[in-house]
Amino acid sequence: MRQLLLSVITLSLIACGGGGSDSSPSSASTPTIAPSQPPTTQPNQPPASKTVTINIKAVPDTGGTIIVTPSKASYEVGETVKIETKAKPGYLFNGFNSNQVQSSEITLTQSLVLLGEFIEDNQTVVTVANNEELHRTFAEANQQGGHYLILLEDGEYQLNNTFVVDAANITLRGKSGDYNKAKIAGPKYNNMFLVRASHFKIEYLTIGGAPLRDQGFVRNHIVQIQGERNADYFTLRHSRIIDSQEQMVKVSTDSNNPDIASDYGLIEHNIFEFTTGQALWWYTGGIDAHRAHHWIVRNNTFKNIHNNNPAPGENPDLTEGAIHFWSNSKGTLIENNVIINCDRGIMLGLGTSGHYDGVVRNNFIVTNKDVGIYLSHASNTQVYNNTIWLNSQYANAIEYRFADSINNQISNNLTNGQIKQRNSGQAQLSSNVVQAQSTWFTDINSGDLHLKAPIAEVLGKGDNISGLTHDIDGDPRVLNKIDIGADQTSF
Repeated sequence: MRQLLLSVITLSLIACGGGGSDSSPSSASTPTIAPSQPPTTQPNQPPASKTVTINIKAVPDTGGTIIVTPSKASYEVGETVKIETKAKPGYLFNGFNSNQVQSSEITLTQSLVLLGEFIEDNQTVVTVANNEELHRTFAEANQQGGHYLILLEDGEYQLNNTFVVDAANITLRGKSGDYNKAKIAGPKYNNMFLVRASHFKIEYLTIGGAPLRDQGFVRNHIVQIQGERNADYFTLRHSRIIDSQEQMVKVSTDSNNPDIASDYGLIEHNIFEFTTGQALWWYTGGIDAHRAHHWIVRNNTFKNIHNNNPAPGENPDLTEGAIHFWSNSKGTLIENNVIINCDRGIMLGLGTSGHYDGVVRNNFIVTNKDVGIYLSHASNTQVYNNTIWLNSQYANAIEYRFADSINNQISNNLTNGQIKQRNSGQAQLSSNVVQAQSTWFTDINSGDLHLKAPIAEVLGKGDNISGLTHDIDGDPRVLNKIDIGADQTSF
């Protein structure tokens, strides 16, 4: 039996800030990311608190422990701490949710929220080069109880049927690290992947499209994560997701079992798009998540999710847009995404179905029919430093709607549309600019909403917000000189 492992690791901390994180491919699974907590806004003032907290979770909790020295309920800003990880027999520590690992001690500048992942040290690694090998290895991974890393050689693969993930810790990864070189197309019917177990990962692949179907679109979802089966810690990274008839990534739920949810998903550094330039019909979207808890969606690009030209007699309704969390989802962090040519942008809640404790920051959003950011029955939501361009006649860039939309903060957003209360929604608004001009931006049609030149109303006019440390490009924000919008300029 493996001896108890002790590793000392520390982080050069800009905890929970923008800019995302990234890891190089390795033979072990990549770390799962935990979301930051919604920040507290303090318009036009630096953060007043002199104390910070440390919240670190080991995943799975059977894999090991994480030790903070000294161990206290709160710490002074500037205090130095040491973080150690102890893996239990049969496990290895695989890293925290940040790739900024530098030394054995950290000096605290703000509250720290991290997830540390432990993995079993008996992972099976298999390289496949054709359809037969892929199907056989995937079936074997399920039969053997998971803990498989399946590496795909460059080439094009075709699923014969839906891959049902019944075992935990299965990873599909393009071996080259280039999603253009390894592609998986969907089957003739149903989903591509139906996920019923935790820690399923897809990395460095192009997935989607269905050559066996007349229209070339996956019949249902490219990936469906079954929250009703308690499928947690799903990861989709560095991939391209294309051409599904329904929502590309779906998190499902069972309304009869509200205590079961899909927790701690991570979707980062991907491209979601319809290669035909538009969706097949209205009932589709990028990410559609019901009762999802503490997910992160960051550093992705969403393109052409719209229903602008339905066929005669078809429903002309809006698509769900790029990102949609509802059905009592909570703790969602949505940051640093670029949304281009989509009917709608980011939606938290819909109809009578709500969302709690969300953060939406540092996104570039270009919509062509409707709202950029929509809060419906959404509470305790922080919407700040987004840049939104309405490429239509729709009037409102951000909406907060219905009486149970409460305790929301909307600050530092740069738009060419109004920020609108509807049906008694509640929010505190500060330092938003709603009269942006097309001449201000580099290239609206490509989603590049960086400023072309200094704009007096924007530069340095934003509020200081706890947790706002970087911009959409990963560049640092400057305290007391926060620019409005997703980009912190260098003019």
